[in-house]
Amino acid sequence: MKVEAKAETETRSVSVFPNPTNGVINISLEGFEGKKTDLRIMNVIGNVVYREVVTDPSSHFVKSVDLNKLAKGLYYVKLDAAEYSEVRKVILR
Repeated sequence: MKVEAKAETETRSVSVFPNPTNGVINISLEGFEGKKTDLRIMNVIGNVVYREVVTDPSSHFVKSVDLNKLAKGLYYVKLDAAEYSEVRKVILR
């Protein structure tokens, strides 16, 4: 009889800073190595204003995104990876 081991619980963390921002935000990912990660920034009505697919992020991946050309207001940073999804709010002032 074959017994399959359960997948180890992986620790993943997402940081978006500074928040609120005057233009440039940093998105920090930890624990996503080897996982194709879809990174999107959306406005309040759901339009994608920035998208990047990170195919193999390092153990500590940081991406800077310049939002200066966008209207001031509330935006959402959405991350999707295998068996993981998270949304963070960011305020552009």
